[in-house]
Amino acid sequence: MCGLFFGMLLSAIPVGAAASEVVSFKDSNLEAAVRVALNKPGGGITTDDMATLTMLVASGRGISDLSGLEHAVNLDLLALDNNQIRNIGPLTYLTNLKYLGLNNNKISDISPLVANSGLGSDDWVWLEYNYLNLTTGSVDMANIQKLQNRGVFVDYGRQKQTYTLDLTVNPEGGGTVTGADSYAAGEMVLVTATPNEGWKFVSWTDGAGNTVSTAANYDYTMPEGAATLTANFERMFEVQWLPPVTNNGFVLQGGSTLPLKFQLVDGNGAVFREVQDGISLMIADIATWELGSGKNALRFNDGQYIANYHTRDYSDLGNELTATVCNAGGSELGSITFKISTG
Repeated sequence: MCGLFFGMLLSAIPVGAAASEVVSFKDSNLEAAVRVALNKPGGGITTDDMATLTMLVASGRGISDLSGLEHAVNLDLLALDNNQIRNIGPLTYLTNLKYLGLNNNKISDISPLVANSGLGSDDWVWLEYNYLNLTTGSVDMANIQKLQNRGVFVDYGRQKQTYTLDLTVNPEGGGTVTGADSYAAGEMVLVTATPNEGWKFVSWTDGAGNTVSTAANYDYTMPEGAATLTANFERMFEVQWLPPVTNNGFVLQGGSTLPLKFQLVDGNGAVFREVQDGISLMIADIATWELGSGKNALRFNDGQYIANYHTRDYSDLGNELTATVCNAGGSELGSITFKISTG
């Protein structure tokens, strides 16, 4: 850290709360650093414990989440250099800070420091080697100026080169994604895709449409340049066959006509699509029924959903007809098998 700390003013401990609560830390590395500072290797760390801290040096500990630190309300000196911190929201509440070291992290938003009403004249903040945008007129530069106008010394001159990672969803409404932000080239980024109810995740594709992963949680290596990843989702349906057919099957008699109609029901039980103009299948003489190419005797295709019907002849099972419904991408949505009788 540049210039480092050359003095520390101890803050007075305010009157404690009526009942001290146990503090929950999401980051075990932060908790370990706090335990060292408190000389408390075991047992719950309470809000009263946190209020006794006036100095915490936790540089280079692999800390990424500051949750819980907001209870250290009397911190005067806080060193968090060389960690993996992005969100500094808890620092809003540390209004007794005089010396704050945040060099070499992944910070791209310093608005919590502006919201910290205690940062003011003769306080010091180190912010070099983060992800701040130092271009004229940027939000980061405006926030730095606000701190400086309050008399805060802000060291920010050198920043890491970062690139924007955008995440999109296809189709819209299929799910949600996390991980979009600015990152340095070569940084490993965890992107996550969560399908909405009635949908399933299919793949991540890059800006050129190439599939880069079929895992919903994907570790993506940031390139040297802006990038876009798309999370692709697919609607999940149950095929329900409409009368006279049932989902339990149907016995076809020779010479009879069977209208094959179905509907697609989503995960909420709502009918997404109903195919009422299905194919009527005429069972005449099973022995002379000529099958189409690839065993596809009949085919329904409206451009979105495809129904294939084909026969199978097994000596031990007798004659059967199987109807399968697929989406336009070829993924099977459901099928049903019918016994065929010529009698």
